[in-house]
Amino acid sequence: MAVFNLVSAVAGFVKVRYLIDKAIIDNMVFRLHYRITSAILFVCCILCTANSLIGDPISCITDNGVPGHVINTYCWITSTFTLPHQQGKPVGTHVAHPGVGTYVENENETRYHSYYQWVPFMLFLQGVLFYVPHWIWKNWEEGKG
Repeated sequence: MAVFNLVSAVAGFVKVRYLIDKAIIDNMVFRLHYRITSAILFVCCILCTANSLIGDPISCITDNGVPGHVINTYCWITSTFTLPHQQGKPVGTHVAHPGVGTYVENENETRYHSYYQWVPFMLFLQGVLFYVPHWIWKNWEEGKG
């Protein structure tokens, strides 16, 4: 129910509005971009944010010396890395997951990934960028129809 309340805030973008005695300044493709695409991006942003605040956005492997919530917060804030030389090995027998394996400092190449915390911001920015052209066009065309 909480997710429905979060998503319903975006429903105004998708709602069909009947234009009576107004100039039509866009076509179906343009409406698809500024209504549907921006609504999908805003819903995904809300779901990602809710998942990071309510759920468990990341689960890091740790020993018993450090509490799980502490190491998960550390993993969320800092970047993680994969080992490219571990990509081709069979999963389950040689490695636990592609790119995960034993690491020798200054000997193995690492590829860093720091994208977890930026996903909701990028989805929101893309949603705004899909809606802004319509907003600008609507303001420039106001009363000229």
